Amino acid sequence: MDEELLELQRQFEFAQQAKSSIRLSERNVVELVQKLQELQIIDFDLLHTVSGKEYITPEQLRLEILAEIKKLGRVSLIDLADIIGVDLYHVEKQAQLVVSDDPTLMLVQGEIISHSYWDSVAEEINERLQECSQIALAELAAQLNIGSELVTIVLEPRLGTIVKGKLEGGQLYTPMYVARVGAMVRGAARGVTVPTNLARVEIFMTALRTLAEESGLHVKELDKKLERTILHSYRKELMSQVSVETDPVSLLPKVISLLYIQVHKKALQAPGRAIFVAVARLKDKLDDSAFKILMDYHSATVALLALISATTDDEQDCSSDRILSKRELLESMMPALKGLVLSNLQS
Repeated sequence: MDEELLELQRQFEFAQQAKSSIRLSERNVVELVQKLQELQIIDFDLLHTVSGKEYITPEQLRLEILAEIKKLGRVSLIDLADIIGVDLYHVEKQAQLVVSDDPTLMLVQGEIISHSYWDSVAEEINERLQECSQIALAELAAQLNIGSELVTIVLEPRLGTIVKGKLEGGQLYTPMYVARVGAMVRGAARGVTVPTNLARVEIFMTALRTLAEESGLHVKELDKKLERTILHSYRKELMSQVSVETDPVSLLPKVISLLYIQVHKKALQAPGRAIFVAVARLKDKLDDSAFKILMDYHSATVALLALISATTDDEQDCSSDRILSKRELLESMMPALKGLVLSNLQS
């Protein structure tokens, strides 16, 4: 019995070592697989590789797509077709299934991109942002080869976490950048908080435009027609306010603004502390009688405000009588002050 078993083993080994005289061509294999599919012995889909020498199942294709995404984070469908060796049509079809089954993936412009890839990109953007303080979205979009809208979609949920900055007006910037620009603007504007020669205003506007351009912002200039329209509307509104104004203190800055429109064809917004300077700048533009009316009214207004600010709760204080007297004086001067602008501007 043992000898028979040993003989069978020797024959089996000989059969294994012997070369087969029957070989199947690639065409025979293809025909065999097709026949097995017709007989439903192979009852699952098979995809040809581009070489025509291999088959791959859709499931395996999806696994290989996922493997490439995990390795690269971002990969184009064309590259996947080359790497895996499958026709682009099959890659596109299976890629859609892969993305639909995984919420951490997105298919954009022929590329599959993972959330982890965007996280790493956001970290790089944040590092650069902290160095530069401000980055334009258009610049990021060009570097990443995607649209600006997609950059916005990617960055918005990561603001305040991965990206330490703010996104507004197509610009990504840090809070420190905003504070620095604000300080620069305030510094530049501080010189024009009082009535200023027009030439100095132009210098300020030039500096402001330069600063805006460096900040990635755009300061739109008004065309002359629109500027005249706005100025005309502002003048009409001021005239309406002056004509019905009953408060003697509130009347003065409105009259001065109208006088500036009359003299310089420019609108004026001046704080209370700048009223005296504004009045003084009108001296050479008004006749003596008109300027005297303006200065007398200003002096009376200052006196009234000084009395009001010095008022105490002391019952013995008789300042209320002086305040009333000064207010009545101002009220009596109101028609003359209104006449400086209403008569001229209505003519």
